Amino acid sequence: MELIKLAGAASGFEYTRDANPLIDDSLAFRLAVKLNLQVTFDMSDLGQVVKVSIPWGSEHFDSEYEWIEYLHDDALAATRRAVIRCAAEIGEYK
Repeated sequence: MELIKLAGAASGFEYTRDANPLIDDSLAFRLAVKLNLQVTFDMSDLGQVVKVSIPWGSEHFDSEYEWIEYLHDDALAATRRAVIRCAAEIGEYK
């Protein structure tokens, strides 16, 4: 739940167990849009991945950062996780 709280701090949204972007695609999508995150899909040596990045610089992120999740059997869940991890990192600095 700590990642969810940090993601909320980054976006200004308040998340609960019932309104949780880790399990709700639309909330994860809103979070990605609100924070201007870049979401891409790619192949690695170990399989297909989703990459979520902060494509802009800021006082805390002076270069592009990215979070990677392997898709495995659930591409939607992997994408939500990567968005939340990225948002939580931003939330640590707010």
